[in-house]
Amino acid sequence: MKKLYLYSPHLKFPVQRAPRAGSIPQRDGTYLPPDSDKARSGPFHKKCLCLLKSAAFSFAGGITAASLCCVFPMTTSAESRATSDENTRKVVVSAHHFETPAEKVGSSVTVITAEDIERSQKVYLLDLLRDVPGVDVVQSGGRGGNASVFLRGANSEHTLVVLDGIEINNPGSNARFFNFANMSLENIEQVEILRGSQSTLYGSDAIGGVIHITTKKGTPQTEIGVSVEGGSFETFVESAEVRSGAEGGEFSFGVSREDSGSFSAAAEEDGNSEDDEYERTSFSFQGGIHPLNELDLNVVFRHNDSKADIDNDGGVGGDDPNRLLDTRETFFRTEAALDLFDGALKQVYGVSLTNHKFNDDNDPDAAHPLDTQRSQYRGKLIKWDLKNVIHPTESSRLVFGIETEQEKASSNFSSDGAFGPYSSNFGPTDARTNGYYADLFVEATEWLASSFGVRVDDHSRTDSEVTFRVAPVVTIAETGTRFLGTVSTGYKSPSLFQLYSSFGNPMLEAEESTSWELGIEQTLFGDAVTVGGTYFRNDIDQLVTFNSGTFLFENINEAEIEGFEFFARANLVEGLDLSIDFTLLDTEDKSTGDDLLRRARSQVSSSLHYTFLDARASVQARVRYVGDRDDQNFNTFPAERVELSGYTLVDLLGSYQVSDEISLFARVENLFDKEYQEVFGYGTAGVAAYGGVKVNI
Repeated sequence: MKKLYLYSPHLKFPVQRAPRAGSIPQRDGTYLPPDSDKARSGPFHKKCLCLLKSAAFSFAGGITAASLCCVFPMTTSAESRATSDENTRKVVVSAHHFETPAEKVGSSVTVITAEDIERSQKVYLLDLLRDVPGVDVVQSGGRGGNASVFLRGANSEHTLVVLDGIEINNPGSNARFFNFANMSLENIEQVEILRGSQSTLYGSDAIGGVIHITTKKGTPQTEIGVSVEGGSFETFVESAEVRSGAEGGEFSFGVSREDSGSFSAAAEEDGNSEDDEYERTSFSFQGGIHPLNELDLNVVFRHNDSKADIDNDGGVGGDDPNRLLDTRETFFRTEAALDLFDGALKQVYGVSLTNHKFNDDNDPDAAHPLDTQRSQYRGKLIKWDLKNVIHPTESSRLVFGIETEQEKASSNFSSDGAFGPYSSNFGPTDARTNGYYADLFVEATEWLASSFGVRVDDHSRTDSEVTFRVAPVVTIAETGTRFLGTVSTGYKSPSLFQLYSSFGNPMLEAEESTSWELGIEQTLFGDAVTVGGTYFRNDIDQLVTFNSGTFLFENINEAEIEGFEFFARANLVEGLDLSIDFTLLDTEDKSTGDDLLRRARSQVSSSLHYTFLDARASVQARVRYVGDRDDQNFNTFPAERVELSGYTLVDLLGSYQVSDEISLFARVENLFDKEYQEVFGYGTAGVAAYGGVKVNI
């Protein structure tokens, strides 16, 4: 019976509370496992991070003091001064709830445009995020397997995902995280990855950061795009997009379909051979009308419907020929935007709906004649919000608003097998959160900008939370230098499952974080090269963890996370561009002294892109290295901590513009057929080739 409890789909990462034999006691009362990679490679990480911290502190005082001057605007900046870094010329919406030049944002942010998405040949958001600094992506098996994102080492549930103003994290999951497995990229205009605690504008779930997704808008002239792709694992992907508009309104629509034979979700090297198939259909719509010059009415809708064959476990004996995961996700928002007083005040009234449904069912089969499982999981979030954007002066903007959201969740789980019947039912239950926030953005001078924000959230099941953020930016245009820094706090309220399931604890408190970062960017060689680095730290208290001794969730953990992100962009010669991103990460569970699970200690992503034949043709080589990280083997009881080896993957891509309307593309992934695992015991794809055609009308 205990084994069934631990392996219930609701739970993940049970924590072993007792120190392992031979563990080395630390000064803070925690223990360092003698065979952990931290004991072997810790000095390297510690020395590197110590040097980086010293450099960061050397200008921390100056930049913080300078930011205080922003409270009193001194001069007006006629227009933002952009550096030569391609990313800083982009516009960011996620940082301040209004369009802001990226070089004026004090938090680290990566902006991925529609052009970047098309050039990458990625089909899914999770694959796009793998090359972003500070982001760890892990998936249990192939397409449709549970996919988690760890942003700057924080838990997967500490990343808030927002689609056109809709919070799409799943209230029905055990920790209210978002499963990235089925989020495709058709009809996506821009993806912003905003790192660091961002609860001041976004409330709960943004301890690690925010992933902000924007759908394409309509165009004055009708544009139609159709794409067909096929390749390894009997994979076929078809997609179409339509964008159009007329006087008084516009719309965009996207649809895509994938069918794949995939590979065994449980690793083939452990004797698992059954191919786990996958199918998905996605729809996306955004439309707006403008009945008055001052009024816009907008609607956003997206729906994902997928079916994935999954296996029982990773590792030996994990195969199951008929276990099926059926997932449906629906996201909807409607809003009215008013421009008043010649643009001095903009008000946005919005209502959004997030609805998650999935069934995980398994019938008896020849390999498991006694095993049966039936499960249903439901999560819903309804949110009402009012946002105001005011221009007090030409060089400042004040954003303030109120939000109220109600989340609901329920689940039913039953199984039968060698250990006898077992059931776990939860809900339906709900909770409400009311939030009030304000953020002031000021360009004090042409070289200094900053934002100051505060928020109060009142949760119906836990205590109220107050969060803040200060984010200054110093830009020296003459030298091409930019300094950025942010100090912020965040929180995450307990999920409904953690509060009220059979494993729940109604006395849980919210998780809280304090994060800060200091960074510098520099252009070189006549703006041909841009380099930058950021040191960051995030301390998380009152972590909600499943206690395997009491079989309840408890606030018993603390985590300390620090790291360094480096990037370089260079135009080597005409048409030849090089990009490098490097992340060094050190995480610690303060209650055990262990590294946090599934976070790589180092990652490097590099791309060399060459455009020729008057930009009609291009080739690209991508290299991604993911370092060692810890995981747990759940095939043993209690779960045993294991180490997953690092790996390097190489991809080759090419495209050719046959005409203005037709283009061809092809790619080879994992060129050298590297064997590796992202989750212990679960399979990953070997060498694979894909190709297709895109037609624009």
